[in-house]
Amino acid sequence: MENTFLSPKGLDARGVGPRILRFTIPLVLLAIIASVYGFNWSYFPWQDVSFIKWSGAILTLLGAAIFVTALAHFIIQFPTGKLITTGAFRLSRNPVYASWMVILLPGLALLLNNWLFLAAAAAMRVAFHFFIEKEEQTMRDAFGEEYDEYTMKVGRIGFLPQFKENSVGHKTVRISLGLLLAFLAINAFGGGYYGMSGAEGVPPELLEDSPFKNYFIPSLILFVVVGGMSLSAAVGVFIRSPYAKTLSNSLVLILFVWLMTQIAIIGYVSWMQPATAAAGLIILVLTAMLPDRQKIQH
Repeated sequence: MENTFLSPKGLDARGVGPRILRFTIPLVLLAIIASVYGFNWSYFPWQDVSFIKWSGAILTLLGAAIFVTALAHFIIQFPTGKLITTGAFRLSRNPVYASWMVILLPGLALLLNNWLFLAAAAAMRVAFHFFIEKEEQTMRDAFGEEYDEYTMKVGRIGFLPQFKENSVGHKTVRISLGLLLAFLAINAFGGGYYGMSGAEGVPPELLEDSPFKNYFIPSLILFVVVGGMSLSAAVGVFIRSPYAKTLSNSLVLILFVWLMTQIAIIGYVSWMQPATAAAGLIILVLTAMLPDRQKIQH
C-alpha cells in the first residue's frame, strides 16, 4: 500500500500533507459546525453584505478550481518521477496547499460570514511554514540544482509578488511588516498593562464563567506572550534575521489562539477582535512575500 504513493525517485506523494492537515482539519470542522448551528460568536460584525458574500463566492470557486486542476496535474505527473514545474506549479511550488490557504478558506470565511475559516487558513499557513522545509530538502536531494533553480523562480506559496533581496519591493514589504508587528507589540503591552492595573471600565461580569477571578492573569499573558512575541518578530524582521519568517508565523499562531480563547470565554465584545484577526492575516501575507531562508542563503 505504501508503494502506491511513491514515485520512481522514491518520493512520497503525501509529503508533509498529513502533518499540515492535523492542524487544519479540527478548525475547519469547528467552522462548519459553527456555520450549521449558527453560533453567533463565529460571525464577523457585518451581516448580509452582498458585495462581501459575492467576493467570497468568487474566491471560493477560484480556489476550488485551482485546487482541483493542481491536484489532477500532480496525480498525472507525479508517477513520471520528474520535477513538476508546469500548470499551476508555474505560479506556486505548492499550489495544492496554497489554493486552500490563500484563496479557498478565506473565500469561505467571507461567503459564510465565519471568521473560523480564516483561523483555519492561518493555522494551515503556520503549519505549512514549519513542515515544508523538510519536504523541500527531500526535493533538493532528489532533483539537485534543477530544484534549486526552480525555487529561485517560483515562490513557496506563489500567487503573491516575490521580491529580490534589497529590492524596493522587498524593503517596502519588510518595513511594512516590521511596523505592523511593532504596532501589535505596543498594543499588547498597553492592553496587558491596563488589564494588570485593574482594567477600569471593563465589566468583571465577563469573566463569570471563566477560570479567572479578575483580568490580571489574562493581561499578564497578553503582555508577556503576545507582546513579547510581537516584539521579537518585529526585531527579527528589522535586523533581517534568517528566523524572521518563523518568528512572524509563530506570532500569528499565538495571536489566533489568544483570540479564540478570548472569544470562547467572553464572546464577541469589540471590533478590535476581528481587526486583530485581520492584522494577523495581513502579517501572514507580508511574511509570505519575504524571501525564503534558502533564497537568502543563495
